[in-house]
Amino acid sequence: MIEGAILLNKINPLSSEDKLGILLFFSSFIFVGIMLAICFKVSITQDGAFSLLLIQENYFNLVFLATLDVHPPLYYFILKFVVSLFQVFGLSVDSTIVVAKFVSVVPFVLLLVLSFFKVREYWGWLCCGVFAVCLTSMPQLMYFAVEIRMYSWALFFVTVCFIYAYGVIVESSRKNWVMLVLSGVCAAYTHYFAAVSVIIIFLLLLMYFVFNERSMVKKWFFAVIISSSLYFFWLFVLVNQITRVNKKFWIKPITFDTVCGYLWFIVSPSNIFQPSMELLGVLLVVLYIFVFVYYFVNCKSENQEYFILSGTFVLILTAFIGIIVSILFKPVFIARYVVPSLGVFWLTFAFLISRFWNYKKLFAIILVVILLISTMSTVTFINFEIEVHNDYVVLNSFLKQDIIKNDNFVMDTNGTCLLPEFKPIEYLLGQYHNNDFSYLNSSLGNNKTIWLFSSKDFNLVLKNCTKQNITLEEYGIYDGFAQDTYPNNQYTIYKIKPTT
Repeated sequence: MIEGAILLNKINPLSSEDKLGILLFFSSFIFVGIMLAICFKVSITQDGAFSLLLIQENYFNLVFLATLDVHPPLYYFILKFVVSLFQVFGLSVDSTIVVAKFVSVVPFVLLLVLSFFKVREYWGWLCCGVFAVCLTSMPQLMYFAVEIRMYSWALFFVTVCFIYAYGVIVESSRKNWVMLVLSGVCAAYTHYFAAVSVIIIFLLLLMYFVFNERSMVKKWFFAVIISSSLYFFWLFVLVNQITRVNKKFWIKPITFDTVCGYLWFIVSPSNIFQPSMELLGVLLVVLYIFVFVYYFVNCKSENQEYFILSGTFVLILTAFIGIIVSILFKPVFIARYVVPSLGVFWLTFAFLISRFWNYKKLFAIILVVILLISTMSTVTFINFEIEVHNDYVVLNSFLKQDIIKNDNFVMDTNGTCLLPEFKPIEYLLGQYHNNDFSYLNSSLGNNKTIWLFSSKDFNLVLKNCTKQNITLEEYGIYDGFAQDTYPNNQYTIYKIKPTT
């Protein structure tokens, strides 16, 4: 067998293109290793703490409470299932946070496995390698790989959906159609803008069939009917959530600066504006546009490959729909809602770059820009997470020294570092009570101490508490996480007690 393998390698030696792709693919595991290492630098955001608090409930209550978060429940099911498996080992709070962060890294590992089998099969080693590097190190992706939220799983399901959409074009097998439907439905049950991206993918697939293989349109309609049936139950919840969001929601109106911020979010390797880093992001955008237009106009290719180019529009149209809805009706879109479609975006980019291998100078320039951005993004990510971890340790120490474990505490919308060890009576003070804080008196009547962590611009809450016979006694001021990056992230700690 060994002699046969050697002979086969001599007959079909790896090309330089394949060797570079293999090198890049395995290099991506360095970035995954960094993600896993950062998981042990324990810290948690307010949203992450909410996720951990939510999974303490049974599955029935979890579904109900997930509707208050204005997100579908699938991620919480996944998180609760995995954390429950590890609870048999008697996890501490910090260990639970580590496990929960691992759950968010898993989709990136699964996509690398899928890339090895499917991306490599469809588009070659070079596309596979470039995609692996972009997936694991491009701006923002590392943060969401360790964030205890649903975004990495939404990205996973949307990317799988797109890959299998191409799969049914190449081979209309039952397996490919099943994977297309399941991944699309799972995406829709994970995040609503992931659902938007999936709808766009299905429409792009329909356009391909209409112009190239009309016999497949019937199968497409059948897949849509099955997908809609599997999502039918949640539509009632969605309508209720839309009604509530239409009355009041926390997202601010979209401006021109906001839209520019979306682009900055995708390509900037820095958390804060730094001209040198922004220039690299701008250069990457220019190169992306150039290779896209050049390939589309000049390269005579199979129609199947033109479908891959449509992956760019999954991101663009998802953002466009979010922006239009926010302008015409109610602001519902923010930068991180593009994360579910970023996997498809970088896969399309990887495909384009791999097709420019013979244009050595241009290929080298693009690859160098990618590696520079990935390196800067990684360094920024590591520094930020270490800073957040250090602040978490300080806050954790403060809470354990000064606050009794059975005490309750609440935070406003700008609060951070909520520790799930101290179970709050409410996730956000007043958010689900229309600023009616009288419910606090029931806990106060049970001789429980309640603490409020309030940002300095949260004056409305303080006034409403006073009106409703609730006194806030200032206890101290705490500098929030990542002060070096966000110097204004500061909040005041109050003791809440009834007015006598």
